[in-house]
Amino acid sequence: STWGIWDRATMSKERRSRQVTSFAASLNLQMCGWSHLWGNWQRHIRYSQASAALENHGFDEDEIRVSGSLYAMEGRKVSFLPNETNSVRFVYLPLRLAATRHILSEVVNTVVSQVDAMNENEIVVLKQDPNSFHVTIFHQSRIEQERLPENEDTIAKELETVRRIASQTDPIMLELDRIIVTPTGAVVACWMVREGNIDKLRLECEQAFPSAPTIQARIWVHTSLCRVLHIEHRVAEFAWRMMALNALHVSKRVRGHRVLCDSVRYEIEQQRQTGGAEGIDIPLKPRPYRVVRILKKEPLLVGAIVGFVFMSALGVRLAVGRHLMSYRSG
Repeated sequence: STWGIWDRATMSKERRSRQVTSFAASLNLQMCGWSHLWGNWQRHIRYSQASAALENHGFDEDEIRVSGSLYAMEGRKVSFLPNETNSVRFVYLPLRLAATRHILSEVVNTVVSQVDAMNENEIVVLKQDPNSFHVTIFHQSRIEQERLPENEDTIAKELETVRRIASQTDPIMLELDRIIVTPTGAVVACWMVREGNIDKLRLECEQAFPSAPTIQARIWVHTSLCRVLHIEHRVAEFAWRMMALNALHVSKRVRGHRVLCDSVRYEIEQQRQTGGAEGIDIPLKPRPYRVVRILKKEPLLVGAIVGFVFMSALGVRLAVGRHLMSYRSG
């Protein structure tokens, strides 16, 4: 999985569920709401499994050491190491609502409140810039994996493809579900999808970029808030317990917060080389009228209303027919 939460024995089950999710999305069943419901059900299962599993685990210090090796750390000052590799290119949903950024920033401060009081030689935490909070949709290239050839033509074609996909995608409404601390030292905000079809969006990107890295986020809809890059063994268990407990409490306060994403961003991240990033915002389709959103989101309600109207019309017709027959016979 994305965060290494499940062992290899569960990979076959996850692979099957991804295939079913992709199949549902490929049929574009969002028009009747079923892809939307199926995707959220899968996400609920994944989040619940992760929360339950993490209660019995501490930090994986080896994984944290690997993550920390990508950065230069001087006390609590963290910077990217220079690297000659190609830039990382990916598509994501930016979280631009000021209230959302404020809530997630407060989550970070709450989760790492006790950790911040520790000595800088004991633990180092890299906090995400609130202006950079996002939900990743698809990676055309990654730091640790194979990349597509990078040149101006490739980037132009990728950008045009993303524009085409975005023009056919409805805005996506996300609802904050819970905060999780992973064994690899990451604190993530997990989201449910209340409007739109993020699974179909990811599937279309996967089909449009067949040479992209195979490891992609397919079920999880999450925002990385901060990450532990260095921790001393003697404080690892205490830090883990405090962060996990804080995440559990803060989840209850922030659950239910919603944010509407009406654009995607195609990013060319070059922080590992130049300390900067450049990207292009691409708007999604205009948000449909409320009636249309209800028709998509509540298929059972729509079916019940249609059935009621049909049966009522049938009853009226039968009553009128019986009345005419009795009138003629009289």
